[in-house]
Amino acid sequence: MVDKLSQPSGFSYNMMFMPKLSEENVRISLENGTSYAVAMVSKRELGVDFVADGPAPHISKIDVDQEANSITITGSFYDVIEWVANGAIIATGTTIDLNDYEAQVSNYVRAQLKGPGGIAFTQPFGIVVNN
Repeated sequence: MVDKLSQPSGFSYNMMFMPKLSEENVRISLENGTSYAVAMVSKRELGVDFVADGPAPHISKIDVDQEANSITITGSFYDVIEWVANGAIIATGTTIDLNDYEAQVSNYVRAQLKGPGGIAFTQPFGIVVNN
C-alpha cells in the first residue's frame, strides 16, 4: 500500500521533517533546511522523455555522523541514491563516507534519489574542509 505522503498533488513539491504538523514547525523546518524537494519532471536529472510512473521517491530519515564523516539516507520508492558535489555525481548508495571523497568535495554534498516516480533532492550539506 502506498502511503499518503508519496501521493503528489502536482509536479513538484517540498517535504518537511517535523515532529508535529504546526505553523511553528513549518517555519522552523524552512529556517533550518530540514526539508527536501521532490519532482516528477526534471529534464536535466531524469531526461527530457522521462514520464513519472508510480510514487515519487520518499526520504524517511537522514543520519549525519559527524565523527565518521558520513551521511546515510533511508527512504522508499527509489532505484538509486546519487551523491552530488560541485555539480557532479561523485558516489552512489545509501551512505557516503566523506573521507573517501575529500578530493571531490569542496564545500557541499547533496543527495538525489531517483525512481520510476521521479526524483527527490536533499538540501546541500555544508562541508568544512580542513587544509
